[in-house]
Amino acid sequence: MIVTFYASLSLVPGAIRWYGPFTYSFLHEDVFHLSVNMLFLWVFGGSLEDALGRKRFLALYFGGAVFTGLLQVIMCRAIPNSDLLSPIVGASGAVSVLVGVFAVRFYRTRIRFVGLPWRVPSVALLSAVLLLEMAGALAELLGHSENGQGSVAHWAHVGGFILGMAWAYRAKLYQAGRHEYMATDAANALENGSPLTAVRRWEAVLMTHPKDLRALTELGRAWNAVGDREQCGGELGSGLQIAGDHVDGDS
Repeated sequence: MIVTFYASLSLVPGAIRWYGPFTYSFLHEDVFHLSVNMLFLWVFGGSLEDALGRKRFLALYFGGAVFTGLLQVIMCRAIPNSDLLSPIVGASGAVSVLVGVFAVRFYRTRIRFVGLPWRVPSVALLSAVLLLEMAGALAELLGHSENGQGSVAHWAHVGGFILGMAWAYRAKLYQAGRHEYMATDAANALENGSPLTAVRRWEAVLMTHPKDLRALTELGRAWNAVGDREQCGGELGSGLQIAGDHVDGDS
């Protein structure tokens, strides 16, 4: 009974049910398989949900699950001698989409592993994982995997990661991340007693977001710390003008 239920909800390349691309991602081979996927979702999902909003996050997750599942099915059917009766299960394809988006939006993030004294750059780590997945996918394509298909859905992982990156660039998440990092660097420079560095960095922020009220205000503070009160007054005046425009527009 349980085996039949499991098989009916999974994604079987040789016998696809219409609901399979939606239900397969809720099933996993074992506790370890589920734990790994949930660990990746926990590490990369929280910040991404805050940046995207819950609705966009969920749409991306479930849309990614459907896309990566169907991609894995297509590749299984295209590769000779593949096992078309082995069920495809797991949320790793959907998680790979989120990881791809994360790599673009939070490209400067570092990840700390338990037991290591340093943080690993997330982009370097994810690039290494992607290369391993591509190697596995290539091995399947060349027929080096057992039965022409391994137990790992390499194509879903690679396709999901690339889809996530492409979507993130199209949604201009790289620009959003760059703006956030520049603003953080500028604020840290002023806090650490380098007002001229802060001025240059806030000016860089304003080159891409000229009406950023916070950037204008903080640039005024930085000029004040340098001792140039004329520049300080000009930037604060621009900030007040923009704030007034916002109030008039809202009213």
